[in-house]
Amino acid sequence: MSQLKSPGLSSEAIAKRMAEAEDALKRMQENPRVSKIVVVVPADACPACMEVFGTYPKDQVPRLPMDACTHPLGCRAFYQPFLTEIYP
Repeated sequence: MSQLKSPGLSSEAIAKRMAEAEDALKRMQENPRVSKIVVVVPADACPACMEVFGTYPKDQVPRLPMDACTHPLGCRAFYQPFLTEIYP
């Protein structure tokens, strides 16, 4: 696990965000109804996070939180599923 540089967050908070993001990504990758994964970032995200904003194949998604994030609140990017079907 790499050490993120988030000035406003404790190492425990960073570890929690990493675990949550990893869990969310794994669940989306295992879900057959998810065809792609979208990385969503807030409007005031740092340049590093803005660079990863977009839609990715399930096996090419960048890991969150971003190591290079410079926002005072830390990386707030998150994963969102792109569904192939909504109802069974």
